[in-house]
Amino acid sequence: MFPSRPDVLLVEDDAAIREALSEVLADEGFAVQTAVHGQAALDALAAGARPKVILLDLMMPVMDGWQFMQHIRSQHDWAHIPVIVVSAAKEPVPLGARRCLSKPVDLGVLFDAMGPLCSGPGAPEVPLTPPPPRALHA
Repeated sequence: MFPSRPDVLLVEDDAAIREALSEVLADEGFAVQTAVHGQAALDALAAGARPKVILLDLMMPVMDGWQFMQHIRSQHDWAHIPVIVVSAAKEPVPLGARRCLSKPVDLGVLFDAMGPLCSGPGAPEVPLTPPPPRALHA
């Protein structure tokens, strides 16, 4: 477990995946906020959420991941927040995404991708040994 891990905004429309991934991240010590689509994520950011990293699905109703990326990259206060795409979509990754991981996501790979993005002043050190490979299936 990685205690005191910085916040994560998880944007995922599939309730089973959102719940399972949120639980796994919380078990690892991450403080997780969830959103069911891009507009709900924008609303969370507008309300003051400042995650260290955003985990973003691409194919969602109301506002998809590509539209969400366009919005946050055009906002000075949000443009710096790193985004990791976690999606089954085969379409191009939105500009500005730091990584793109395919579903089902390997949790070891996800934690490795998140580690450097969550570091910085006041953030915990990233463990040198990644957790054993696990995949999250909905």
